[in-house]
Amino acid sequence: MVLKGAGTLICAEDEVYVNTTGNPGMALGGMGDVLSGIIGSLLAQKYSLLEAAKLGVYLHGLAALITRLLQSVVSVGYVPAMY
Repeated sequence: MVLKGAGTLICAEDEVYVNTTGNPGMALGGMGDVLSGIIGSLLAQKYSLLEAAKLGVYLHGLAALITRLLQSVVSVGYVPAMY
């Protein structure tokens, strides 16, 4: 089971994993759909359910962190051009 939130939880039998990748910008409609698609694609590649959930949640959050970083770098690059 995956419980999406500030620290997304992945639960399996007697184990609970906490993912810390991601950012507040992920609190948008459709982000859970994207996460489900990532996990589904990993399952289609024969990952176990637990490994697909852990890796999918991690990659989803990592993509959000990278995107935020790139947007910040690109945005700062436009400041001198505005003046």
